[in-house]
Amino acid sequence: MKKNIISLSFSFIFCLTTLLGLNYFSFPQDFPDNKFFIKIFDFLKISSIPSQSITVAECSSNLEFYDITSLEYSYYGAVFIPEMNSIFTVPFSKLIKKEIFYQTLAHEVMHFYLHNYFDLTHAEEEGFIIFYLEQKNLIPEYKEYYLTFMNVWEGNIHKFLNSRRKKI
Repeated sequence: MKKNIISLSFSFIFCLTTLLGLNYFSFPQDFPDNKFFIKIFDFLKISSIPSQSITVAECSSNLEFYDITSLEYSYYGAVFIPEMNSIFTVPFSKLIKKEIFYQTLAHEVMHFYLHNYFDLTHAEEEGFIIFYLEQKNLIPEYKEYYLTFMNVWEGNIHKFLNSRRKKI
């Protein structure tokens, strides 16, 4: 019952966002290849996961991002929301100006695939993404995620992922 209420509330938010100034895109169709996206496709290949079209909603302002996600836009540039199976971002221009657009989008796309196909803790998921995408500029919280992953993966990505694959 609780899951249905959450799903219904997110459906309402998604409908409401169509009335706001969001721009919708699909990954990978609407984005050019770059080194981060190539790593994602390599990951999908080694994991035997089909590529999927993922909705990416660009908010028209930082305030709109906050209103939709309740996340501090000075800290977050984008977020994958599992209940909506979509990614929401601050305005692309903000991420491009900070030179983190592709890195941020790739990070959230990895959340989409890891959430939908693997059973990982939040720390393992974040740590795997940081490791796999080589995102070295870490704030203290993310260093902890990275270290958590490094402590559990045992040096073999294939073994780690196969042991945590969801039974679909």
